[in-house]
Formats: sequence, C-alpha cells, structure tokens
Amino acid sequence: METWPSGTAPGSGGTGGTWSHPWCAGANSAIIRLLVGVQPIELGWERWIVAPQPSSLPAFNATVPLVRGDASVQVVASLVQTAAMLQLSFTVPEGTAAKVCLPPPHGLQAADAPTLTLDHKAAGKTVADGRMLCLGEDVTTAGQHVVGRSK
Repeated sequence: METWPSGTAPGSGGTGGTWSHPWCAGANSAIIRLLVGVQPIELGWERWIVAPQPSSLPAFNATVPLVRGDASVQVVASLVQTAAMLQLSFTVPEGTAAKVCLPPPHGLQAADAPTLTLDHKAAGKTVADGRMLCLGEDVTTAGQHVVGRSK
C-alpha cells in the first residue's frame, strides 16, 4: 500500500493509503522487463539485454527510460511479427552495450528459424539459449539497429 500523511491521498476516504499506484507501477515494470525484454545486466545500464517475449502479439512499440549518471536516455524498441518473421528495431544509447536475443516467430520451432540478421545483413556468430537465439557479440554502436529472425 502507498500512503500519504494525514489521510491526504485522493480517494482514500481519509485512510491515507491507496492500492492503485503499486499495482500500476508493477504492471509497467513487468511489460518492460518481460514483454519488451529490456533489463540491465550491469550497474548503470552500461550493459543491458533486449530479449522480447511477444508470444502471438503482432507488434509493439515501447520507450524505456534509463538513468545514466546525470543524463536521462532511452531505449526505443519496436517489434513486428508475422508467421514467418520477427523483427526488432531498437536504439543503443551512447556508452552502452546491448546483448540481443530473439525468440522464433510465434508458432515456429526454434530449429525452423535458425539465423539472425543484424542491420539487414547476416549476423556473424550466434548463440542458442533455449528457444532464444542471441547475437554472439554485444551491439556497441550507438544509434538505431534492426535484428531479425525468420524462416
């Protein structure tokens, strides 16, 4: 429960507390960490992972604010999925490194989508992690990137 002094919470009936803020913040956090798959790996977001879990969702757009020192930066991620292809566009903030992993498109087995592309070119080394296929090296170049996995 979130509380305010002297029963000043709006709509609290004078009790000073509400259940709505913790619920709202918890859902937002789960969407970013689990659906979009953006989470820090190292302190200060120097290294982070993007490993979306969209299930059958055909698309999403998300903006994830990061606090890096005194600066506020953001990761913008957009996913598009069809029966044969999953494509993720994302930004890498300056001074950070992104580990990138993609599941196969919904309904396909991991073996049916065995390769990744990075910025529309065949990715070099990849590493399988269950159903996820990860780039073998972190993406360190700041700016917009596109990773795809297809049949």
